[in-house]
Amino acid sequence: MQFNPSSPWFRYFFFDWLFKDASHIEGFQKAAALRYNVRQRHYLLLYFKRWIGLTVGTYLIGATLEYLQWPAMCAVFYAMTITAVCTLLRLSVAYVLLGRSP
Repeated sequence: MQFNPSSPWFRYFFFDWLFKDASHIEGFQKAAALRYNVRQRHYLLLYFKRWIGLTVGTYLIGATLEYLQWPAMCAVFYAMTITAVCTLLRLSVAYVLLGRSP
């Protein structure tokens, strides 16, 4: 499977494509990119809901597999849960920091 950032699956789960990189430009372009990113902030809530659903789903599957005593498979789903929690933390930080920008 090849990595394609313009695929619908990538855009459904990852939000990096919504924002402009303001770290390598100067002056008015940087201010315009920051304003654009602040305007795009409200879309993060949608991604937050998606990742919460994914987190809960993978945790419940892991717990079910643990109950069925399939430790290798439950470890896979628990690892996916931890990855989803890290993504939720990243989303939260981005949302808060974009809300505090001038």
